[in-house]
Amino acid sequence: MFIICRFMLEKNVWIGSGVQIMPGITIGDNSVIGAGSVVTGDIPANVVAYGVPCKVIREIGYKDKEFYYKDRKLDTALVQEK
Repeated sequence: MFIICRFMLEKNVWIGSGVQIMPGITIGDNSVIGAGSVVTGDIPANVVAYGVPCKVIREIGYKDKEFYYKDRKLDTALVQEK
């Protein structure tokens, strides 16, 4: 958890270019804030949010994590029990 100025960013938060975050705001773990957004309220964990004012657009789910880690996926067909 990082405290920057007068707002709080939790772990693995992505902030787009030109985002304005008002004082006293908390942005939850693994959230993404779109470029040019104005964050006027707390943002929960595991969401994509953007806009003026910034609002939650959707949650980041299992399919997103599967897509992000697609190059590092373990092929279970190659793994054999000994």
